[in-house]
Amino acid sequence: MCGIVFCLSSGEIPGQALPQWEALHHCNARRGPNAHASHSWTLEPGFHAELHGWTLHLRGKEPVPQPIVDKQGNVLCFNGEVFGGLEVAPDENDTEAFSRMLLTAVESSATVHDTERRLLACISAVRGPWAMVYWQATTKRLYFGRDVLGRRSLLWQWRSNTEEQTLLLASVAALDDVLASNDLDSSWEEVPADGLYCLQLKDLATQKPIRHTLTRHPWQYDTTLSAQTSPHAVPDLAPLVAPFGRLNLRLPESPEIACLNQHDGAGLSLPPLKLFPRMDEAVDTLEQVLAEAVRLRVENIPTTNSIQDARLAILFSGGLDCICLAALADRYLPNGEPCDLLNLAFENPRIQRAKGKSRPSGKRGLSIEVALSEAHDSSIYNVPDRRTGRSGVAELTKLFPNRPWRFVEIDVPYAEAVAARQRVMELMKPLDTVMDLSIAIAFWFGARGVGHIANPGEQRQPYISKAKVLFSGLGADEQLAGYSRHRAAFEAKGWAGLVDEVQLDVERIANRNLGRDDRIISDHGKEVRFPYLAEEVLACLSAMPIHLKADPRLPRGVGEKLLLRQLSLTRFGLDRASTEPKRAVQFGARSAKMDIGSGGLRGQERIDPT
Repeated sequence: MCGIVFCLSSGEIPGQALPQWEALHHCNARRGPNAHASHSWTLEPGFHAELHGWTLHLRGKEPVPQPIVDKQGNVLCFNGEVFGGLEVAPDENDTEAFSRMLLTAVESSATVHDTERRLLACISAVRGPWAMVYWQATTKRLYFGRDVLGRRSLLWQWRSNTEEQTLLLASVAALDDVLASNDLDSSWEEVPADGLYCLQLKDLATQKPIRHTLTRHPWQYDTTLSAQTSPHAVPDLAPLVAPFGRLNLRLPESPEIACLNQHDGAGLSLPPLKLFPRMDEAVDTLEQVLAEAVRLRVENIPTTNSIQDARLAILFSGGLDCICLAALADRYLPNGEPCDLLNLAFENPRIQRAKGKSRPSGKRGLSIEVALSEAHDSSIYNVPDRRTGRSGVAELTKLFPNRPWRFVEIDVPYAEAVAARQRVMELMKPLDTVMDLSIAIAFWFGARGVGHIANPGEQRQPYISKAKVLFSGLGADEQLAGYSRHRAAFEAKGWAGLVDEVQLDVERIANRNLGRDDRIISDHGKEVRFPYLAEEVLACLSAMPIHLKADPRLPRGVGEKLLLRQLSLTRFGLDRASTEPKRAVQFGARSAKMDIGSGGLRGQERIDPT
């Protein structure tokens, strides 16, 4: 994980002349507090480049500063984690391994076209989230982009006038207070996660704006081409191959669909597996690929100085998606090692007033110490996710008693939320809706990890989670028809409508969620990992017929994400969680519409910056 800042400019001194340069350094340094390096070079005719990287140490014995410059002068800044497709030794840094892989591809190439094909094959082979900037010295081409799901943030800004042209790339582009009134950040956009972008030196020599010379190698979903192609075996065609395919379009036939009667699902109980042909096999398959995804994302987390410190934390509402990840993490964390379960609850004056329980909110900008020591009113923070979270940790403790499950109650006073709001809005840019803010502010406080823990029969004690790696359950709802709109699509257009809606969710997850979540969580020098979005999990679920993943004919809390519910019950014994209905974090934690009088706001409305 790292923060990236890159500047390509026709000016004499790239970067330093820009008013926001220092602010960009400051906010990206928060993402990677363990190492920093930079590299600058000249691109004839008249263009100069400067690349900075800030590293969060998660792989290898020691932090490896980025960017990496190899013996040919190729320059790589890689913000990501390699979980497959490239052999990385347990004590090795994955960026160094990836840099060597690219260099080998370049050295074995005979032509410019050959070089590019081999580079695309290398990138196609890598499994894991990434955003990257790569200067290929021999072909004089600049490559940059994000993985097919956009799990790591990368923003761009294009500036052009009669005297100078500039391309800026950055992991995050939040501005400090000095520049907050300046409109320099208004043109930042997310680099689309739709392929690998390329600028060529010969194109920079033209007089037209450099943005018009940009080319894109799009992700291809051609199932006849293997995503596992060796980077050294160049086929006739070598596009950027997506690691999973489109959804299986086959609709269920009558014998494949369970004959449901009025009693099936009554009392929110799951219908038995035997009612669904091949469901038992599907549950086994999902368990295998999801367990492997969790293993890969747990085993390389660095050890800490104290066995009392948790290395892994889970954003934990007690709901189905996160509790399944906790159950699987128990398999791969060492015996006796604690795991932090981060549970959020916001003081929401609007809801408290409606209940007749409003109280003074106190001063804005409370310090962490004051927030931890203030008098606690449990009724204010008795939100839906707190209740399900407590039930969830009790369930985990009963089933997996050898694991110290630390239930971290993160109570966010209204004053604290207001004080953090501007910072969160800057981090989530260019996204700017009411819904974005209500989700982002929950993740920001969750990643901060400041709360209390209370063992049974003991008083709550202040606690700050030191885990660098967070698990999120994002991706389960999108792939397993967990949202209300999926049920509505089924009711309107049947199984075909459900397939279309799920496919749409998978396609737009990059620009709806993931870049924003990465910018928010990484502000605390932590990394979020998404096991449900592991390439192998996506490939597995995309290939399955829709009726094995969800059945909207069943009630809410049963029919959506039916496959995961069956897994949680039959393989993990999570009886309560198996029928827990979907609840979005902004409603479960009460981070949505906190201001009095904001109840009428719609989630897609843009935030008024004033």
